[in-house]
Amino acid sequence: MDVVRKIVTWWRQPITRKDRWFAALVGAMGGVWIGLLICMVLAAGPMSLVVWGVWALSGAITCALLGALFPRVVSVLIFPLTLLGIG
Repeated sequence: MDVVRKIVTWWRQPITRKDRWFAALVGAMGGVWIGLLICMVLAAGPMSLVVWGVWALSGAITCALLGALFPRVVSVLIFPLTLLGIG
């Protein structure tokens, strides 16, 4: 129960600049993977590395912007994707 209370108090606190920067970083790191996964799903055949890079970069930029706009939601939803590169 104590964990739930901590999450509720964190969720209700005002959003700071540090929260927005952290969520933008998390969004950019997770957005790389989201962009690459979308590219794999939509790919019909072999593609060049430039296309992979464009998809990864566009995913990172989009998710970073979403992280700056909606920091709490992005931090909770996309944070597990940031750990993919480490594992």
